[in-house]
Amino acid sequence: MKKAILFFLLFFPFSFAQESAAFYSVQTHFGQIYRADIDSAAIDTMLNGIRSAGIKMIRDECYWSLIETTRGVYSFHPLFDYYINSAKQRGIDVLLILNYNNPLYAPHAGSAVTTDSNRAAFTEYCRRVVERYAPQGVKYYEIWNEPNIPMFWDPAPNAQQYKLLLQSVYPVIKSVDTTITVMGCATSPAEGNPAPYISWLSFITQVFNAGGGAFMDAVSFHQYRVDKAPETYLQNDVNSLKAVTGSKPIYLTEIGYPTSSVWPNVSQAKQAEYLARVYLLGRRIPELKMISWYDYKNDGEDPANNEHNFGIVDFTYAPKPAYNYYGIMRSALGDRPYSSSTSNSGAHSFVFGAGSEPVWAFWHESGEANLIYNFGAARVLNVKQSTGQEYYIHDKDGAMTVRYTTSPAYYCSQPLLPANTYLEITPIINTVIVNQKINFSMRGLTPEGKTVFIDSSLVQWSVTTGNGEIDSLGRFRALSPGLCRVEGTYNFTQYSHIFTIEPAYTYLEIEPFNSVTQFTPSFFNMLDTIDVLKFIDSSYTTPPGSMEIKYRFRYQGIDKHRVYLDCNYPLTGEPDSILIDVYGNGNGHVFNFMLEDADGQVFSVNSASSALINQYGWKTVKVAINKFGTSFNHPAKLKRLTFFAVKTGGIVDSVYSGKILLDNLRIHNGIISGFESSGESSRFNRIAVSNPYPNPFGKFRGKGNNSTEIRIADSQPSFSSISLYNVTGSLIHRKEFITQAGTNILRIDADEINLSSGFYLYRINIRDESFAGKIIYIK
Repeated sequence: MKKAILFFLLFFPFSFAQESAAFYSVQTHFGQIYRADIDSAAIDTMLNGIRSAGIKMIRDECYWSLIETTRGVYSFHPLFDYYINSAKQRGIDVLLILNYNNPLYAPHAGSAVTTDSNRAAFTEYCRRVVERYAPQGVKYYEIWNEPNIPMFWDPAPNAQQYKLLLQSVYPVIKSVDTTITVMGCATSPAEGNPAPYISWLSFITQVFNAGGGAFMDAVSFHQYRVDKAPETYLQNDVNSLKAVTGSKPIYLTEIGYPTSSVWPNVSQAKQAEYLARVYLLGRRIPELKMISWYDYKNDGEDPANNEHNFGIVDFTYAPKPAYNYYGIMRSALGDRPYSSSTSNSGAHSFVFGAGSEPVWAFWHESGEANLIYNFGAARVLNVKQSTGQEYYIHDKDGAMTVRYTTSPAYYCSQPLLPANTYLEITPIINTVIVNQKINFSMRGLTPEGKTVFIDSSLVQWSVTTGNGEIDSLGRFRALSPGLCRVEGTYNFTQYSHIFTIEPAYTYLEIEPFNSVTQFTPSFFNMLDTIDVLKFIDSSYTTPPGSMEIKYRFRYQGIDKHRVYLDCNYPLTGEPDSILIDVYGNGNGHVFNFMLEDADGQVFSVNSASSALINQYGWKTVKVAINKFGTSFNHPAKLKRLTFFAVKTGGIVDSVYSGKILLDNLRIHNGIISGFESSGESSRFNRIAVSNPYPNPFGKFRGKGNNSTEIRIADSQPSFSSISLYNVTGSLIHRKEFITQAGTNILRIDADEINLSSGFYLYRINIRDESFAGKIIYIK
């Protein structure tokens, strides 16, 4: 017999704030006691997993043909008693299917019940089962399974015959226990089954038209629309059913999506998303009393067999994503009743519960969207993503941007943050530059390691040391160099962060390569991994001191030979580019720069093809990092430098080797926004260009004829810039300056910006003033 494994190690540890009614059910196959994978250990393993996920009911069976093997003699296999008792001991309800026929009274187990004697024998079987298990708390029974298809009602389905069976069984069951719920119909969706069949809604209609509704307490049906999302059919199917059955309670006793490798199938991720959304949608339908997912465990290990792949755990009990989605949903919602919902262009917002601790569920049918949702008041929210991520938000006014995806997210309101939550001011920075802006916030960790985000407006901010200013939302601006201390008070506790304000820069060296100890190397498709990095001090390094990278690889036809240099360099200010000097060796190598922004997001950029290191001698490689857009938040760090060893036209399986040198890793500072001055006047005094139109790039102090200077006389510090445009209006170059009070000399080198001969326009901006001029430049 198959032995159980330690199931609790495989699953997320879900917790449930409240007990729930048996709306949440799952199909098991414990009644198939003849299977090699069904024994007491397997039953315990599965029931433990079902309880851990917060599932409150199982749907299973005790086959008539296994109980009455001799006419008039009823014998219950010990495993029947075991799984029912074990479920009830764990607080799990049981829905028992009373099925199928018995070869003692009919041709086979799937035969239709067509005679009075067959009906009487089936009714007696039902009475024996109910008398045995109703006293143990089993109060839900379903009469037959899918009688509208010939597989289970052979040779042909017949609603009148099924109605007569209900009419025989129902009063006998109610005579045993009037509190029992008897379900009828249990229809297959039928489409896709061999003829003859009766469609599910037609069969139920025929049963009710024949008076069968009087012999059931609830109507049940099954649905498998594998090619459709639940939002497209669930509510419509229930509405169609209500039109036939009136106020009769409805139980959806089978629904599922197989994750097999052949159609009809879905991915495991899609199965998980649809499971959560089925239950969320179902909670909105008051007549729908229960949904039972088909099924709990894969019935086999053949990836091409649909029946082997309906489970939310696989054949070895390992959880599929659907299991975790089920548990997270149950943990988030608890027993809260459905309250309200809104839907807009595929974005769904559901509210469960009322009072001070409701839960919101958000998802999108087919895409993603960032939408503002108003939670109605300031709240502490425990956010649980279906994918397993969890964090806390303390919001001030209730209006918040929510990300809607195809995986539901749950926002759980609670009075306070968890006790002993650790908080700190973020981002953690060591250095900023004059006039740099930082948006400070309060973040932290709960004792369980969950991230906490505090709305900045809930914090009382101040600058207690140094020359900077900060507003009520934590928006800080550095004013002058020196040590700075920012403090934030939240919930009567004070937190502080100390850092240094440095003068503004144009270029700032962050690594002179005086050693290699600050790098952690790793390698991909390289033959040698020892002594790859080395600090050298040789005559052809300027200034002396560089890092040497030696490499050797066996060429495989594609250029996937790399050296990774992991590092952790803070990028002071808000630089627009990173530069590094490289001494090449004649091959077209490429570099990749990987950065991490203030929010922990990772970005990377390769050196452009024009920057390939394809000649001997020193060359500067430059990559722009100001093209990541508004999603990239400073301050950032350089986390990895990757060297790609490229061999154009190499011979497969040949070994190639070489070395390069690295020096002067530096950053270039981009635009410094929003310099606001205070003084007698906001106007500058005088501005002059040293060489007038037509050619301002005249000879200047020995730098050839390609350099010029701009002199600005001003009464106060100012933010200034010069922009150069071609005749089509395209920006060629922009340079920014922080000018000081007095006369300032700003230099521009046409060689440095690689300016070609031609006609250009320039614009000089100083605070809110600007003027333009013309240039004819001849090299």
